[in-house]
Amino acid sequence: MTCYRCGGRMFWETIYSIEGKHTSLICFNCGECIDEEIIKNRILSARKIRRKNILGAIERMVEK
Repeated sequence: MTCYRCGGRMFWETIYSIEGKHTSLICFNCGECIDEEIIKNRILSARKIRRKNILGAIERMVEK
C-alpha cells in the first residue's frame, strides 16, 4: 500500500493490550498512522464539508 501523504510504503502494525487488539497502517517514510477510527472520522468530516458546500450553494441560488 502507498501513503497518500508522501507516496512511501506502508506496513501493518498490530498492538496487543489489555483493551484488545489494535491494527493500523504506518508509513515507513513520514510515520503517517491510519486505523479504522481515523478512516471513519475522515469520511464523516468529508460528508460534513460536502453538506455545508451544498447548502451554501442552495442558499446562494435562493438569494438570486
